[in-house]
Amino acid sequence: MSAVLDVAGLTVAFPGVGEVLGGVDLRLEAGRCLAVVGESGAGKSVLARSLVGLAGEGGAPARVRAERLTVAGQDVLGADERQWRALRGEQVGLVLQDALQSLDPLRTVGAEVGESLAVRGVGRAERHERVLAALAAAGLDEPATRAAQRSDELSGGMRQRALIASAIVSGPALLVADEPTTALDATVARGVLEMLGRLRDAGTAILLVSHDLGAVARLADDVVALDGGRVVESGPADVVLTRPAHDVTRALLAAVPRGSRPPVGEPGPEVLRATGLHRRYRLPGGGGVDALDDVSLVVRRGEAVGVVGESGSGKSTLARMLVAAEQPDAGRVELAGEPWSELPERRRRPRRHLVRLVPQDPLGSFDPRWSAGRVLRAAIRASGSDRTPAELLELVRLPPATLGRRPRALSGGQRQRLAIARALAADPDVLVLDEPVSALDVTVQAAILELLVELQERTGTALLLVSHDLAVVRQVCHAVVVMQDGRVVEEGPVDRVWAEPRADLTRALLAAAAAVPDA
Repeated sequence: MSAVLDVAGLTVAFPGVGEVLGGVDLRLEAGRCLAVVGESGAGKSVLARSLVGLAGEGGAPARVRAERLTVAGQDVLGADERQWRALRGEQVGLVLQDALQSLDPLRTVGAEVGESLAVRGVGRAERHERVLAALAAAGLDEPATRAAQRSDELSGGMRQRALIASAIVSGPALLVADEPTTALDATVARGVLEMLGRLRDAGTAILLVSHDLGAVARLADDVVALDGGRVVESGPADVVLTRPAHDVTRALLAAVPRGSRPPVGEPGPEVLRATGLHRRYRLPGGGGVDALDDVSLVVRRGEAVGVVGESGSGKSTLARMLVAAEQPDAGRVELAGEPWSELPERRRRPRRHLVRLVPQDPLGSFDPRWSAGRVLRAAIRASGSDRTPAELLELVRLPPATLGRRPRALSGGQRQRLAIARALAADPDVLVLDEPVSALDVTVQAAILELLVELQERTGTALLLVSHDLAVVRQVCHAVVVMQDGRVVEEGPVDRVWAEPRADLTRALLAAAAAVPDA
């Protein structure tokens, strides 16, 4: 059978950096899925972009060389941008991992998804029909409503699914998916993987780049492990994931979150209490949706509380309410037993250091012109803390040399540590973390989770962790709150909820959570 993707000796280099990929060989046939795994910085995303002609997009020009490079039956060695655009528009679909920044906030989701069809001259009526079908196939509810919305009106998981819809709407022969389930909860991720599985079974070749070894185990026929831009292991997925031959692959499997955290001792005083929170958003064309509906929770000193639920359940809205970045329509938030949400900002400001947010997208929260040292110095001045930038770096296990580097020069794990260090500058009573490890590979994720547990045990800071990853919540949190359609449907100690789930959604989330084979 002829290969949809046939690569030999692929080398990619950047000026001032050198080779980031060296001598990579790949072969992918129709109706099969090849997964690419590796630690942060291994070259996974550069490989994905190189295979669709985007190796140097948004940065320094890339030098791409290969002995053989055939994509969707076409020899693309030396292809110009016009040839690549034609290929990407029809034969190759690409799903990027940065859903938060990949959609144009000024265009509707329908216009984004249907762009490749419009370029090819597909009529308006047929285009609309195919856009709705793609949105539904990608797991979005009410596709007609979503098509009329803009990206900033969707949750992170919904934006990720819109990206997937834009990649599959043309029915490509090859789908390159770079972390397609990064921002998705377990049930939606399972639905997306099942959809990708149907595409594979119908003949689409899928190249899956993922740090989610559960997704790899479910979907991939074969696995390639990268380290330092080179292939260090390859073979059938069931062999590589159960009998890994290379230290890098073994380390990835060993870093997958497993087990639970011991129960907290004597509960500390309340640091954060939400009571009866309600928030309603207007929808395009009239009507509205309840993002929060009578939500209540309590977080105590020394306790870690996880908030889980499907995409769009209200988790991130709740996080914004707790840090007073957004106001509830009804209900209230109390901080250390005193009013918080209903106060005017000028009265909240002296106490803002007590509750800090670590955002889902740390890169977007940093001034790209500032060094890490300047970021931390600004946080120290704003909070009136007597800490030093060097002390904060030590808290999150970053080397002193980090102070002189800008955020874009840091890896994803280093940026997440910097965001945590910035939040710790204020010596907060509670850290609210919104998907703090969703975009990190499993080894970096394991280090961040270890760090959070260690920091809490050293400082007593309370944690509220919003996550779609149940394994992460189980490893870090003592208690869990399960949300659905803006309401709390279950809450309790993590071990009890895992052993005896009472809500249908909790049972569905646990059933959908992928199990990674033990190495």
